[in-house]
Amino acid sequence: MPPSGASIATPMVVLFAPPGRKPPRFMSLPATMPSTGRPPCWRNGTVSLASYAYDDLSRRTTVTLGNTTTTTYGYDTQSALASLSHNLTGTAQDNTWSYTRNQVQDIKAESWTNDSYQWAGYTNGNLGGDGVWSYAYDLDNLLSRNLKSLDSGWSTMTNN
Repeated sequence: MPPSGASIATPMVVLFAPPGRKPPRFMSLPATMPSTGRPPCWRNGTVSLASYAYDDLSRRTTVTLGNTTTTTYGYDTQSALASLSHNLTGTAQDNTWSYTRNQVQDIKAESWTNDSYQWAGYTNGNLGGDGVWSYAYDLDNLLSRNLKSLDSGWSTMTNN
């Protein structure tokens, strides 16, 4: 075993084959794995595909892709994910999600900085409708009623 913090040159090979193509084409992705077991980067020859950064608790803090897209992870004092940021090319596409949790780590609130990536029509995590169907939920968050919009009016299905 190497001294603490030393790197072990461990070539790792990942094989890729396009679907339906025979014989498949393969691409080798060698990586140098440090003794921590956390991959610092993935390369295809000299081209960096992804590089990773970790904090002192071995939690991933940053992933930087070869096209300079960056994902940043933030953690609360109990090591739960508190924020997730995607910094894409150009600032109009950037987004940060922030999470507030209770003592048992349930997400109690969330916020984001870019509405372009948000699902519409959801209440309490449930789909409220899709343009044809409308849904209602009981106090236990279980589906209780479906309404379908028809040309002749509404059709109702109740779940017991």
